Amino acid sequence: GGILDGPAVQLEGVAFSYPGQKELFKGAEFQIDGKSRIVFVGENGNGKTTLVKLLLGELKPTAGTIKINRGARIALVNQHHADQLDLKMSPLQFMLRKFPGDGSNDHELTLRSHLAECGIPTLQQGV
Repeated sequence: GGILDGPAVQLEGVAFSYPGQKELFKGAEFQIDGKSRIVFVGENGNGKTTLVKLLLGELKPTAGTIKINRGARIALVNQHHADQLDLKMSPLQFMLRKFPGDGSNDHELTLRSHLAECGIPTLQQGV
């Protein structure tokens, strides 16, 4: 581990496995900008909670380094209703399904604006 002056979080070549089990991560590399809000979404058992516990220092990687900026704030918030997400839908498709409105282009633009305010892309990515 270490402290960074730039990004909030940086992973370099991180691997992790629980004792006696196969690796959940191998060679994981990414960095998170200090102004970002990140959400890990996926099916149960894919390592989301484990990754956050690594970032929080509750677990130690079996390889690689994790660097955390002094000012970074990391929290684990379990959202049981996340099981209701269709991971094949884009964020915009999800919002249109939950908030169909009047079906107008103005309504879609409003939803796009709300997503953009949260830094969520509206095209090509699943929820």
